[in-house]
Amino acid sequence: MNFDNLIRFQRAYDCDDTLAPYSCVDCLDFLEHARIGSGAFVHKSAYAAIAADPETDAVWDAAITAGKVIILPNLRGTYDGGAPVTTPGYGRVKDKTTGYNFTANITDPVYAANYDFYASLAGTSSYHFVFLTETQGHLTQVPVNVAPKNPVTDNLDDEVTWQSDITWSAKFAPKPFLAPQAIFQCITP
Repeated sequence: MNFDNLIRFQRAYDCDDTLAPYSCVDCLDFLEHARIGSGAFVHKSAYAAIAADPETDAVWDAAITAGKVIILPNLRGTYDGGAPVTTPGYGRVKDKTTGYNFTANITDPVYAANYDFYASLAGTSSYHFVFLTETQGHLTQVPVNVAPKNPVTDNLDDEVTWQSDITWSAKFAPKPFLAPQAIFQCITP
């Protein structure tokens, strides 16, 4: 191998990754508080518009009016942050992260009235999931799998609720955005 070919070979495998700047602040007044408190299912036909401008009420209103977004205003839930998916590495690199498997678990207290909704949602692959923490929304980059269930315990004080395991795989976590809070309120006709 001549010198020029060696240089080309090294450049092809020299992945000098550039990182985005890290934000460092001294005051921690901006901390986001946990718990999924509300959410939505966004049909794949409305995904591009919402993903392009998720902080604007008018974008959400148009998709809701078109029947492409279903808001779940009062939830309780968790999001696992993702489990890395790895493949074997090369050279001295043991493995490489190629993406993540994510899970969100939500509990919806509106039980009997939402039977048809959860029955129709089970097994579909046409909806993205949005979940809200204190102020931030998170929109999945890909459609999700939803597995709703309605467990009944032996405790007379427990509530019967819909509990859904929502799973998806993506390159990285959903990017947070400032959620339009008024959109995720319970609106009764």
